[in-house]
This record gives sequence, structure tokens and C-alpha cells, in this order.
Amino acid sequence: MSTIGLGTNNSGALSGYENSIIEVTGFGLFGNKAILAQDSSWYIGGQVITNPTDIEATLISSTGFIRSDRVLLDAFGEISIQPGIPALPGGKSLLRPYDRNYYVELSVLHNDNDSVVVTPSNQFTDEQKTALLALIYQNSVSTISLSTTTGERGISTALNVSYNIQTKDDVFTSASINQGIGSVLANINTGTKTVSGGFATQNKSFVLSLNYTRNGVATTETKTATYTTYVPQFAGVSTETDFANLAAIIAASLQKYVQATPAINKQSSPTAQYIWFVSTKNNAAILDQNNFSQSVGTWGDGVSEFYRKSLVITLADGTTETVYLYRSRQVKTLVNFTYKIS
Repeated sequence: MSTIGLGTNNSGALSGYENSIIEVTGFGLFGNKAILAQDSSWYIGGQVITNPTDIEATLISSTGFIRSDRVLLDAFGEISIQPGIPALPGGKSLLRPYDRNYYVELSVLHNDNDSVVVTPSNQFTDEQKTALLALIYQNSVSTISLSTTTGERGISTALNVSYNIQTKDDVFTSASINQGIGSVLANINTGTKTVSGGFATQNKSFVLSLNYTRNGVATTETKTATYTTYVPQFAGVSTETDFANLAAIIAASLQKYVQATPAINKQSSPTAQYIWFVSTKNNAAILDQNNFSQSVGTWGDGVSEFYRKSLVITLADGTTETVYLYRSRQVKTLVNFTYKIS
């Protein structure tokens, strides 16, 4: 059995006649049946049938001439087609809505002893429908971001999380953010929302987890926004010969750098002062402003341009990190001179 919705463009439901359905069944080569809805209007064989009951009409053939076949309509609106010539595979019949200049073509695809399959000639195949849906289907769009994305490790920083979920044609079943935020499903399709992400002294990631159905396929998607912290680095000049901890480094008024890279270019004007770098990189290279390489050796070796040693520092949140101290062997007196570490 095949039930077919007919429309003004030969496809879909007829505007104003949404219940106008033709249902075709088969019982061998003879006795094919079609059912018209009770509230439909059809033009069949030159007669207007506005309320199918006990009336007769002549079916119009695919070739356009009037056949002698009788179309009998009973009280249930059932049309019993009893053709004088059996319908053959590929045979066609035409039914036309009364107040529309469109013919709805029904094509007999096969006709055997127990079934007749009929489809509109312009009906899309499943493959075609899938391809068309892929062209017009709109995927959901979602974003997650933070009020700030980088900071100094060990320093407490307040974070705000912003997210926006537009479902489009996807059907969502869940949407949530970790780090204690929880479900945000109630806020989909409501524009950008912002919630507190708490505080962070170390790296912290917020994951937006989405579950939805896309084109009939269950789909899981995650998007991540990360707050990244960096161990502070320093550069400058000082009369200090050594540093025992982070507090001493800060007290020396060296310039602080909070960044992903260990590369620092520092211009200074020392007056009988040492050149200092506090770096996150071991075995770093140091150049002067003329790009002449400066020798780097162990602390206090007495021959290298710069000494190097490691130092474990305690950050503001109590965690520890290892940094590397680089100090010129001799004090310098210079004007606007640049040293570079990388």
C-alpha cells in the first residue's frame, strides 16, 4: 500500500485541502482501488466530485482521452477502478484537483498478484530527499569564551564565562558547562549569556558539552575555552648579586613579563649595575643589541659573560615553580643598551 499526499505543485498537501489523500492498493491486475477524502474536491472524467458518495465518474487516461472504465464511489469515498484493460507496469492515470490547473500523475511502478505500488511521477527518492535536506539544513552554532584568557600563575583572577547556542535545525537534548556551572539548556536560542566561572590561580578549562540530533543522527559536540597562566619572568638591572626568592626579585624592581615565550628584549641604562634576567627557560641564549652572542656559564665560573643557575620560587597561591637566573659577570655602565634573551 502507498499513501500519497497531493499538492498544487504535484507534491505535498494541497493548500486548503490538506486531507485530500489518494490511497492506492492492488489485488492483482484488476480491482485497483483509490480513496478520496470526504472533504476533498476532484475533477474526474469531466465531473466535479465535491463530496465523494454514491456517484459514478469516468477516469481520464494518461493519453488524455476518455476511457470507458467506470469509477464507482461508495459512501466511504472509495473509488473502485475496474479497468477494461489491466494496468500494466509503467501505466499511468491522471487525477486533477477541480479548482487548480495541475494534474497529479500516478504512475504504476509494478503490478503483480498482490500489490500495486503507485507514486507521483515527481516524488523525490529517499536519496534525493536526503541530498536536498543537506543543501538547506542549517547546523547549530555555539560559542564559549572567557572574560580573560591569560594571567600570572599563582595570582587569583576572577573569570566570567560567556556562551551562545543557536540550535538552527538541530534538536538539542542537553547542553552543559563544567566547573560547577551545570546545565544551560534553558538558555539556548536566547543570545549570549554570561555566568561566573569563579576564580583561578592556575590553568582552568571550561567545556561546553552539547548533545543533539542532526538530520536524524545523534551527535555529541564539545567546545572549550581555557584560561592559561604563565610563570612570571623578569628583566632589568640591579646592584644585587643574587636572589633567594620571588620576593627579593620583586623588591629589586625588575620589569615583570607574563607571557608564553621566554624571549625578552630589554633596553636599560645601568650605572655600575648587573644585567639581570629571570627566565622560565634553561640554557637560554643571550645576545647584545649588536646581536653578538654572550657566553653563558655556570654560576660564578669567573669567565662567562653571564652566569646561570636555577631557583625554586613560591608563588602567591603557595605553589612552586622553577626559574633560571641569568646575571652578567660584571657590573655595567651603559646608556639605552639592549640585551636579548631567548
